[in-house]
Amino acid sequence: MRHERAHALYATNPKYRAGAQALLRTADLAGINAMLRRLAYHPGVWEDEAHAWLGAPSEDLRAEGLDPAPYQALHRRLLALYARYATPAAWR
Repeated sequence: MRHERAHALYATNPKYRAGAQALLRTADLAGINAMLRRLAYHPGVWEDEAHAWLGAPSEDLRAEGLDPAPYQALHRRLLALYARYATPAAWR
């Protein structure tokens, strides 16, 4: 469910989206992009999908054949960003 909520925040909250984009720029996304290509995601949604997948539990990435280890620091930072914006207090 966190994955889908992350998409909702990305689509509706410009500050969250800008934060996610800034975090993604700090990482080599070749592996996640290859996974998204293999899963037939349109390249136009790769950034949104990358942030949602990389913020999801590591088991989700492993299930799709991607080693989550190179993304652990980014994963933690995406979780912190999500926590900042996903609370009801942040919706006001």
